[in-house]
Amino acid sequence: MKAKVRKKKALYHVFLGDKLADNWQKYHEAKKAVKKAVAGAKATHYNDVYEKLMSRDGISTEDLPHPAVPTADPIHGSAHKVTVEETEEALRKMRSGKATGLDVLPADLWKSKLLYSAEWFTKFFNQVVAEKEVPDGWHGSTTIPIWKKNGSPADCSNYRPIRLVSHSMNIFELILDRRIREMVELSDK
Repeated sequence: MKAKVRKKKALYHVFLGDKLADNWQKYHEAKKAVKKAVAGAKATHYNDVYEKLMSRDGISTEDLPHPAVPTADPIHGSAHKVTVEETEEALRKMRSGKATGLDVLPADLWKSKLLYSAEWFTKFFNQVVAEKEVPDGWHGSTTIPIWKKNGSPADCSNYRPIRLVSHSMNIFELILDRRIREMVELSDK
């Protein structure tokens, strides 16, 4: 391969020195030969790579030892009911002006005191916990790409995805997150 490339370069310099049709023809044929050789080498290389990826050679199937994960005693019985105070705290943590999810209801609506949303959400969340079934609207989300404001807008890697979910689900997640953080110790690692 290297010899063919060197020959092509040498023929190009000969053509530059003496611009005859014969010199151009020799250079052009050498250029075609190099192009064909490079394409063949690439094809061979990629075939080898894909064969290795598709085979089990070089893949370890041995499980690596993992350190034991400390566990706590399981909690038996039903979960504690969601309180109005927990719901109000979660509503206060919601940020205003954020994009809506599939339900198209903004956080500002839920945060308003006119709807008594804390009491309604408390009953609703306790029903979700009792039935052990989340609403169908919580299963879906909309993913939107947001430009990072650096690089070309035409390059997909310059975008970060955000997931828009229902604000009611976010409120429930905040309540569960606070409860879990009270039960576990988080390490600095």
